Amino acid sequence: MNDYIYQPNNTKKITITDNEFYTIVGNEDYRDTHNNPRLKKDTSGTLAKKIYREDGTFKSYIKVVSNGYVYNPLNQISENNSSFLDRVCKSGNKFKEVSPKIFEMYVNFLRTKNLSWIHNVERELI
Repeated sequence: MNDYIYQPNNTKKITITDNEFYTIVGNEDYRDTHNNPRLKKDTSGTLAKKIYREDGTFKSYIKVVSNGYVYNPLNQISENNSSFLDRVCKSGNKFKEVSPKIFEMYVNFLRTKNLSWIHNVERELI
């Protein structure tokens, strides 16, 4: 059996421009190599983001409404599904850290607008 030694190349510096911001298809600034709808910077239209750290690792976040449910930009009731106090006192731009698997499912939803992806995300979060 062959022995392999993996030595990562840590010469690249991580900068804020390496962060990735995703939105729903139709609102994107451009499409990445996987055809995902992306934004150039973090704006109010950002629905998912991948934030890189100095050591090359990253954290994945998806947008959630004030009651903790996954934000569905196709559903007008999604934002209004919480109490008046929650809407007034809590920020609508709340992001929740998720696993890479959940993040990919949510990005698939943003790319395809297929509601089965968002249902799978909600199932995984329970």
